[in-house]
Amino acid sequence: MLVAALAACSSSDPIRVPLSDQGNIQLPRENVAKLPLFDLLTLDSRRGYLYVAHTSNSTVDIVDVKTKKVVGSIAGVGGVKQIAITPDSNIIFASASAAGAVLEIDVDARKVLATIPVDGSPDAIDYDPVHDYVVVCLGGAKKVAAIDGKTLKVVGTVGLPGSPELMAIDPQSGRAFVAINDQDSVAAIDISRRPQAWRTTRLKRGYSWRTGGW
Repeated sequence: MLVAALAACSSSDPIRVPLSDQGNIQLPRENVAKLPLFDLLTLDSRRGYLYVAHTSNSTVDIVDVKTKKVVGSIAGVGGVKQIAITPDSNIIFASASAAGAVLEIDVDARKVLATIPVDGSPDAIDYDPVHDYVVVCLGGAKKVAAIDGKTLKVVGTVGLPGSPELMAIDPQSGRAFVAINDQDSVAAIDISRRPQAWRTTRLKRGYSWRTGGW
């Protein structure tokens, strides 16, 4: 109906939406009687796997996007919010808000390899290929933390002007861009190997990267 309404208001050709229904993929049912709850999705195109944060089941569900079937689940990820892929396609990291930790996971073995405690409620998570960091937003603490991909230790944190929500990392520079949920702004974080040198720039409406950047 929306497409038809827009087309009627325009003198040009009707809007042609390049989308088509490819069918539904049935995910595992809930372990207990409660409403299903899911969070963020992460696609690893190398393996053709879609990682689903199945929060209500405390699992990371693995969907083969070629066969459109669930091929497995990793249990014990309480309050899972998102999954970060790494250069090793068999190793992923998941933010587990219920445990206040980030979990290192072996995909093929379907098991948790390590639990890394963090200060706050971990939410959005991503991998920084420039510095080999796993970067995670800590909603409760209003911070972002970086975990060394080799030592699995938290190497530093940076405070934020509000509660972080979603995040994206530039794979060329290693800069992290974090949506500040309660401030109508985006924080840009300059991540370096020296945490004391981290800098945060608050990007607001009208911000000019060319004149106000680093």
